[in-house]
Amino acid sequence: MRFLPQSLFAQITITLLVLLCINVSLAFIALRCLVIDPGAIQFANSIVSQLQLLAIELRHLDAQQASLWIGKNLPDSGYLIQQSADALSKPPAIRFYQLLQQQLAAGTHEPVDIYLSHNGEQSLLLMQQSWMQGYWLGIPFQSYLQNIYNLVAIVFAIITLLSIIVGYLIAVYLLKPLQELGNLAQGLAQMDGELPKVSSTGPKEVRQVSNLITEAATQMRQLGQDRELMLAGVSHDLRTPLARLRIAIEWMQDAELRLDMQHDIEEMDAIIAGFIDYTKAGQNERAQNVDIADFLQQLVNDFYRQGYAIELLANMDVQIAIRPVAINRLLSNLLGNAFKHGKAPVQIRAYIQQGQLQIWIEDCGVGIAIEKINALLEPFRQGNIARNTEGAGLGLAIAVRIAHLHHAELLIKNKPEGGLQVGLIFSESLN
Repeated sequence: MRFLPQSLFAQITITLLVLLCINVSLAFIALRCLVIDPGAIQFANSIVSQLQLLAIELRHLDAQQASLWIGKNLPDSGYLIQQSADALSKPPAIRFYQLLQQQLAAGTHEPVDIYLSHNGEQSLLLMQQSWMQGYWLGIPFQSYLQNIYNLVAIVFAIITLLSIIVGYLIAVYLLKPLQELGNLAQGLAQMDGELPKVSSTGPKEVRQVSNLITEAATQMRQLGQDRELMLAGVSHDLRTPLARLRIAIEWMQDAELRLDMQHDIEEMDAIIAGFIDYTKAGQNERAQNVDIADFLQQLVNDFYRQGYAIELLANMDVQIAIRPVAINRLLSNLLGNAFKHGKAPVQIRAYIQQGQLQIWIEDCGVGIAIEKINALLEPFRQGNIARNTEGAGLGLAIAVRIAHLHHAELLIKNKPEGGLQVGLIFSESLN
């Protein structure tokens, strides 16, 4: 659901808050049924009994006489005679006082209004009966319910604070192995260095998933390394017999056949070089802070010396940490494809969008079928199978590996007006 929070911390905190509120509500219901209601009934019965005894002695006395009688006969009772109810406050509209008023009315068989008064540290419950000569009788009592609203506010504030603290601790406990798994996946995608270790913490289920993913990631890394070792070894070993063949064909008498075989050997050598480049892909190169505008200008100059004109749009002063040789190989491959399979003019655009560096290479060719775009980024695939092109289709696959090595993404899409756009989007924020 969209309106629910997405973070684990927020979800745990809200869940705990709801559960604690339910528990507190149930506790208040139990308190009402087991403490408040019986207490109000018992207190009302006690007051009714006192009123019945006082009515016998005070029924025919006015306020002054009643006060003197109480001072003489019940000096320590705390009873108070008051002439009027002005400046008195109604009790809070809570269950205790509502039930108390109902029970007093039922016990005295007449409507009863009750008020509260505070005389120093003593609280009085004032009420008036028909037998009283216009005065109000104050009965002393102490009740923790006088500050019930403050009590409820404090309880819920404590509940909220506890929910946030406990939710944070649980989220940290659960998220730590998940964050380590994320680092593991990132390390696996980088293809170099050791895999981050995942600690054996968290719940049993999370530990089991962590162990399975760690084992799978280790196996995947090992398989990748074995594949790269095999490609590098086979490619290296094939160059020795190719060198012997290159020497042998120099002695051939048929010049046309010799040229054809030399062309085939050069194509095989290019394929082997592609395999070796695919296994390396800039992994051993150290990252350096490079001025992007100067770097791209140098690349454009290199192509210009080879007879290729490129329009550069990169009006920026931005430095970013890259492996310059690897990125140069990536962009050179994209530019070579633009000139080879596309159509001039070819353009490079570099700009910052939402804090991310984006480099786009565009040509004005016919583009490529949409269903083939994703396949282009896979090894041993070419954009046009019908083309008689050299190589094994590793160029864009190498570019993808170099992009991932820089935490970047390679995007391919057709231009609406015709042609192909290939973009390199760096995930590192430059804000």
